[in-house]
Amino acid sequence: DLLGNRLRLNGAVFHYDFQGLQANAGTSDQQGNIVVDFLNAGDATVTGAEIELTAVPTDAVYLSMGLGLLDSEIESDLIFDGSNVDGNSLPGAPELNANVLVRYSFPQISLGAFDLQFDARYQSETSLNIDANPYELQEAYGIANLRLLWTSPDGAFNGQVFVENLNDETYYTNKFYAPGLFDVVFAQRNLPRTWGVRLGYEF
Repeated sequence: DLLGNRLRLNGAVFHYDFQGLQANAGTSDQQGNIVVDFLNAGDATVTGAEIELTAVPTDAVYLSMGLGLLDSEIESDLIFDGSNVDGNSLPGAPELNANVLVRYSFPQISLGAFDLQFDARYQSETSLNIDANPYELQEAYGIANLRLLWTSPDGAFNGQVFVENLNDETYYTNKFYAPGLFDVVFAQRNLPRTWGVRLGYEF
């Protein structure tokens, strides 16, 4: 904590050594049916570092930034979809991720407290399956969100008007390649740009 607690810096370095890694992996059988296997995938190591900076330059402004670095590797003799998974990175483990949040708090009025918040995150390319098939890669992407937050004077009610995925970015949360007579990639994509209103009550 620095500058009279208006600046905070956190950091971490870590190393994980997994024994008996288990993983879900999608493919297809000889008849072309979708198959999701739960596999004993060997062992894995993960080494990484994270740094987070938060700042309150004024009573009305809050800033937060984060950066993460990751190196993961599967150690296995498993052959999946004709590929040896040894040396592949863990699914959904990008080498780089970053985030930022900016929130401005308006002076409180009789209707309650209002905050305007912008946040965004980015991640580098990552594989979504243990065999790291090129068809199963998720390219690097970033998304941003915008929210107007409200809290009632007594703190019991809260609400927000939001736009999520402000830049209408397309990315996939799950993807697997199904070889066969017709090569097919099955995928689940994220929500497109979405706006709405949320209301809440705290008992």
